[in-house]
Amino acid sequence: MESFLLAIVLLLLGYLLYSKVIERIVEVDPNRPTPAVAHPDVVDYVPMKPWRIYLIQFLKTDLG
Repeated sequence: MESFLLAIVLLLLGYLLYSKVIERIVEVDPNRPTPAVAHPDVVDYVPMKPWRIYLIQFLKTDLG
């Protein structure tokens, strides 16, 4: 059980620290518009409400 908890803590620390490093390297601009806002084409780039974006994660797609 201790190894599992240690792994979870290490994953969380890695997630938090690594994201800060990547933010500095890539130079994230929070004011930059997303492609859906900058280039809407109603097929691939469609602006959506935030609750709908998260809802898509729960949809099951049938590719077959």
